[in-house]
Amino acid sequence: MDKRTDLLVEVAKRHGLKPAKRWRGGRHKLRTLLITALAASGPLAGIATTTYELVYDKPTKTLLGARVAENVNIRGVEKSNPLYAYTTFIYLTATGSNSWAVPADWNNADNQIECIGGGASGSGGSTAFGGTAANGGGGGAYATAFNVSLTPGGTASYTINAGADTNFASVCIAKAGVGTTGGQAASCTPSSGAFKGGNGGVGGGANQWHGGGGGGGGAAGPSGAGSNGGNGGSAGTPGSIGGAGGGPAGAGSWSTPSAAGPGAGGSGGGAQSTPSQGNAGSAGGLYGGGGGGGGKRYNVNIGAAGAGRQGIIRISYTPAAGGVQFRAQIIF
Repeated sequence: MDKRTDLLVEVAKRHGLKPAKRWRGGRHKLRTLLITALAASGPLAGIATTTYELVYDKPTKTLLGARVAENVNIRGVEKSNPLYAYTTFIYLTATGSNSWAVPADWNNADNQIECIGGGASGSGGSTAFGGTAANGGGGGAYATAFNVSLTPGGTASYTINAGADTNFASVCIAKAGVGTTGGQAASCTPSSGAFKGGNGGVGGGANQWHGGGGGGGGAAGPSGAGSNGGNGGSAGTPGSIGGAGGGPAGAGSWSTPSAAGPGAGGSGGGAQSTPSQGNAGSAGGLYGGGGGGGGKRYNVNIGAAGAGRQGIIRISYTPAAGGVQFRAQIIF
């Protein structure tokens, strides 16, 4: 979805319209909502205009489509004339130590950096009687910083890895899960506005022959802390159940414009019914989910631990003067 379409959908939402999944044909009572966008900044400020037409079904207020509609008949202009400034979203997911090119229209007065730390892998466990299956790994923490000062046209360093802190230019650092412990909000930079990752669940099988692995902790996100992973079950015979992975924060994604966001923890592995070893734990979810612990079968191998997943960085900013913002007039 490009910036113009983002704008149209935002305007439509403000008028109670909702996008449709598909065009259904002749049952609709079609109406149009016209939007004239006037450039409010940049070299064409106050000069360039484009008119768009939103087509919607009046009874259900379902948005069916949008198109450029030049040379339309304008019947009236709403008194209000709000400014709709485009917000640019950028997602950084490359692992390792990297460099990001700061856009020329970067705005030091209106931006936000969001980081999710890496999730830890499942770990530990003992095959001996009385020992436990492996534990789930902790989920990554969430941290955010506002109005970060960067040089337009310059570069900013960042680091992303599984099981490691996510670091953007040392001004926004989200802590990774460590062992069964979720990334700690108090240790993030900045700690204000940060949320803790979920803890991994404890492996089952204490004082039993067999046990399920603990579930991984969910990653934290902008809506709150990650959920803790479930503990593994215990049983005297094979087949015990592994712990469920912890859920991520909130709905598990940034609502718009991407599905990226905090990941769920991986499920713990159950005790295997064959004599080889316990079941493997599941990998954590993208981004920042902790891995599930492997299941335990007495006197043979612990199942493989589920891997913790890498973190992510989201950058959002409103372009500085010189970029193009639009003042939208709603036409009826």
